[in-house]
Order: sequence, then structure tokens, then C-alpha cells
Amino acid sequence: MPFLGMVNLQTLSITFNNISTIKPLPSQFTTIMYRLGIVQLHLEGNGIRTIPSYAFNGLDKLQTLDLHQSRVVDILDHAFAGLGSLKKLFLDNNLIENCPLESFRILPSLQTLQLTNNRLTSVSQFSGIKTLKTLQLRFNKIEKLDLDTWDLSSLESLDLSNNKLPRLERNSFEGLQKLNSLSLSQNPITIIMNNALHGVDNLQSLDLSNLGPLGSFSTPFAQLGQLKNLNLAGTTLNADSQTFTGLKSLQELSLKTASLTKNDIWDPKKNTSAFSMLLKLKTLLLSGNVLDDMHSKTFANMTALTKLTLDNCDITYLHPDIFSNLTSLQYLFLHDNKIKTLDPHHFINLISLIGIKLQHNEITQIDTNLLSNKKRLSYVYIANNVLSVVAEGTALPKYFLDISGNPLSCVCQLQWFRRWIDKSNVTLMRPNQTVCSKTSLDGLQGKLLLSFDPKYKCGPDVILYISIVFIILGLLLGVIMSYNKRWWLQYKLFHLKLLLIGYEEVEDARKHTDYRYDINIIFYDDDLEWVEQVLMPGIEEKLPDLNRFVCGDDDLPLGMYYMDAVIYVIENSYKTIVVVSEAAVTNHNFITKLRHVVDNMNEEEVEKAILVFVRDLPADNLPYLVRLFLSENKPYILWNEDMYGQLLFWDKLVKNISINRRMNDLMPI
Repeated sequence: MPFLGMVNLQTLSITFNNISTIKPLPSQFTTIMYRLGIVQLHLEGNGIRTIPSYAFNGLDKLQTLDLHQSRVVDILDHAFAGLGSLKKLFLDNNLIENCPLESFRILPSLQTLQLTNNRLTSVSQFSGIKTLKTLQLRFNKIEKLDLDTWDLSSLESLDLSNNKLPRLERNSFEGLQKLNSLSLSQNPITIIMNNALHGVDNLQSLDLSNLGPLGSFSTPFAQLGQLKNLNLAGTTLNADSQTFTGLKSLQELSLKTASLTKNDIWDPKKNTSAFSMLLKLKTLLLSGNVLDDMHSKTFANMTALTKLTLDNCDITYLHPDIFSNLTSLQYLFLHDNKIKTLDPHHFINLISLIGIKLQHNEITQIDTNLLSNKKRLSYVYIANNVLSVVAEGTALPKYFLDISGNPLSCVCQLQWFRRWIDKSNVTLMRPNQTVCSKTSLDGLQGKLLLSFDPKYKCGPDVILYISIVFIILGLLLGVIMSYNKRWWLQYKLFHLKLLLIGYEEVEDARKHTDYRYDINIIFYDDDLEWVEQVLMPGIEEKLPDLNRFVCGDDDLPLGMYYMDAVIYVIENSYKTIVVVSEAAVTNHNFITKLRHVVDNMNEEEVEKAILVFVRDLPADNLPYLVRLFLSENKPYILWNEDMYGQLLFWDKLVKNISINRRMNDLMPI
């Protein structure tokens, strides 16, 4: 009772004083106690094994009571009676196994209750605390959540980590409508039922790290539409494209050391990523998994991602398009892998990149454009690789660069880099471990890179300057001569190009299904027998998909004038085959049809006609229109009675029918 007269006392700390007993004040002193203004009472570090009934009666203004690490075993009924203003109660690191059901319900203002590292086996005694916002139950021995309804309507944070929960049943947290933070880490949980998290729709942070090996589960997070942080680090799970269904607001996901492989995060059957629904995700932590050769679209939909960690993932190969859609990515960690080569295409779209970690890989060189167009790039850590030279013009960060532990060759080729370090604002990280290798200039082997002074080691190269002068003069002379002979050169170069590489053939985008007819065959009546016995059967056998034929005049559409019908079929056919024979070229009607075929080709600018010669005709017997068609390099095929000649005929015909090429008027006639 030495403090009874101190009416202005607000904080009382009696810690580590070997106090073993709390004796409630006699009733005659209760009125005096009410006059005390103690707001905080610290009794931690004592030996108070039992908290008696009405132990703190009279401290009605007390808001914080700390009894942690006081060897408390028993809490008697009404131990905290009279503490009407108490908001925070700390009972961590004691030996408490059970608490009377009314121990905490009689505290009308309690908001924080910490019982970390005790011996509790049940959570039933915490139900009904209407004002409680934070409940810490880490490091206890809770094996089952034995509440049908928690009845903690104000609870916002619940920590059940490091207990002995083997599974989560359906509706395990019913009654926690305002819960926004839940930790279940370090429990031997192997089963999570689909509705285990029903009723905590406002949850924003969920820690499921270091659980037992979770089996396959369908959609355990489907109702957590407000969840922003999900920690599954150290928890072995079989992820698929449905695992993260419902997490439409998720911003941070940790899957570190979760025993994942590339097949766990990409579903080949559905051709989709496990992260395809996480459109708002900003942080994805995948460190410590086995993720070599990931599918190119693993991160395709993650345009909001700002941080991605892929360190310690046994990566040797990265697909060039693996990061192509990560335009918001700011931090990329690829350190401690086995990467040998990085291509500029890997980072071409990472326009927001601020920092990248590449240390402890097997990278032999940095492409000059690897990190170009990265205006915000501030730091690059590429220590402990196998870099010998940094090529001149290589894009580098603004502020921090760690290139230590590489076998840098301090030769004149590196002098630009050495000067860049002095002129830029970059801080060279670990300069005492950035050393010249054995391949450096004499006197520099084993020395610090910063001791390399190009001014004394690398003088001007006179031979190089003289060579440059002669090269420039030669180029000027060549330009002058080329200008004077430009038309002659262009003519010769055009024909040389055709001789060596040919010309580019551009296919027409339209398919045979875009036309009314597949094949239109125009022939003279004398060739009907050859068409019916040879041409038609061969096309039907080799091109079964092209079965809409117009063969001769008999198949022309009814209700039109003859020549209108001929033109209509020519315009609406995918291919027109013109059968040429000695009799056909002397028939005016046949030549008229051929003229319409040529006119239609010129109008559409598509080579959609083929001349098929029944037999070889002398050039003098060919009409002008046929010779013009052939001179402009349009397709034609000759029938041959020889067996191999016929095989060649059908191969050419199938090839020419299968595609329509755009005309190339640049080709010489």
C-alpha cells in the first residue's frame, strides 16, 4: 500500500522484483484506490503463479496491465473484476493452461489480449468478449477450434500460429465478421476444407506459412474478395489455375520455398497460369522453388505487378517473353540461380524497373542493350558472376552498382567503364572486392578496379586513327562513285537480288471457304474426256476439302446470260483452272473466257488462275493472250504421259491450288 496517496501517479512499473503474491486490498481501502489515476501497471518478470479474485479491484482507470513472463499458472474467478477501463492485457510467456469462462468477459473495454507462449488447449474461454480487437494465441497447444460461433464481433486480428491444429473444418471462424488479419502459420495443418474461411469476408491478411504438406484443394479462398496479403511461404501445396479463385483484391502473395515446379504454376491442360486471376497483385514472392524453363505466359496477366522474386529457383533458362507484360514491375530478383545468358528481349518491356538483382549466377557478359530504356533504373547487383569485360555503351544504373566478385579484365577495352565510374553519380558497392583478374594489364593483376588509371595505361592508338581516316576517305569516294552510277547499280543489284534470293511471295489472306466455289474448270468441248477421266478424279483424291466444282458450261448457274454466268463463276471461285489444248486455242469463245480470267486476276491482283496444258504446244501456235499470261510469270503446268512427269504434275497442281499469291508487279516481264 505504499502508493495509495499518489493520486497523480499514472504509470507504475514493478518489474523483475520477485513478487510472488498479489493480495487484494481490504474493502476499506477500495474507495481510496478509486482516487488513484494509474493508467499503466507493469508487473512483468515476477513470480506470480496465481492471480486471485479481485486482484486489481479499485484500479478503475487502468488501461494497460502487463503480466508477461511472471510464471502465472492459475487465474481465479473474477481475477480482473473492477478493471472497467482496461484496454490491453498482456499475459505472454506464462504457464496458463485454462482460464475461467468469465475471466475476460467481465472486462467491458478490453481491446488487446495477448496470451502468447502459454499452455492453452482451447479457445472457448474467449468467446463473448464484445470489445476485443486483437487476440494473440501464438505458441500454445491448441489442437482444435472448439467454437461453433466465436461471438467476437469486434475482433480484427487473430494469431493462432505455432499451435497444433491438424486441419481446418468448415466454418472454422464463423462469427468473426470484422476480422482483417489471421495467422495460422507453423501449425501441422494438412487439410483445409473449402468453406473453412466462410464468414470472414473482410479478411485482408492471411498467414498460412510453414504448414504441413497441403494436399490438393479446390477453391479455399473463393470468399476472400477483400484479401490483400496471402502468405503461403514454406507450405507445400499442389497449386493449379483454380487455387487462387476469388482473390480479386490480392496485392501480395508469398510462395517462397513452397516446393513448386514450373508445372505447378502453369496448367498445360487448360493452357493457363495459376496466377491468371490475380489482376491486382503487386508483390509475388517465389524464392526457393524449382522453376527452370517456365512457360512464356506464366506472368502474362500480371500487369500491376511491381515486385517479383525468383531467387534460388535453379533457373538456367528464361523464355525471352517471360516478363513481356510486366510493364509495372519495379523490382526483379533473379540472384542465386544458374543463369548463363540474358537477352535484351527479356527486359525490353520492363519500363518501370528500379532495381534488379543478378548476383551469384553464371553470366559471362552483359549485352549493351540489356538494360536500355530504363529511365528509373537505380541499382543493379550483378556480383559473383563470370564477367570479364563491360562493353562500351552498356546501359547501367543511376545510383548503385555491385559488380564485385567477377574476374574483371583491367585492359584498355575497360577504360571507358573505369572513366564512367568517376564521372557518374553511381556508388560502386563493395569496391574492396571489385578486383582485376589475372588477364589484366601488367601490374594490375589482383589490384582493385579503382586503382586502374587508363590515363597512364592506355595511350592514344595512332594506327587506329590513321586507319579511321583512310576508311572515311574510302567511304566518301565510294559514295561519290555510287551516286554517279546509281541507276546502273540499282538495275544490276535488282537482278542480282532476284538471282540469289528470289523475291518475296505474299499469300492472299482469303481461304477457299471465303468463296462461293472452290474450283472452276474452263475447257474446250474436245477436252471433256481428259477433264472427266484425269483432272477431276485427281483433284477429288488429292484435295478432298475442295469439293465445290464448276466444271464447264453445264455447271454454270441458271437464270443468267451465258457470258454473265461465266464472269460470275470466275469472280466467285477460289481457283480457276484453264485447260489449254490445240483445239482450245483456236476457239474464239475459249479465248474470250481466258480474257475474262486474266481481267479478273488483274482487278483483284491475285494469281487465282492456273493454265494446264494437255500437251506441249509450239510457241508459234499460242495466242497472244496465252503468251502474255506466261511472260508475266503466271503459273502453268504441263501434263505428261511419263509416270514421274505425272507425279510432278500433281505435286505442282496441288501446291498452286492450295494457296493464292498476291501479284508482284516489280518482277521483270
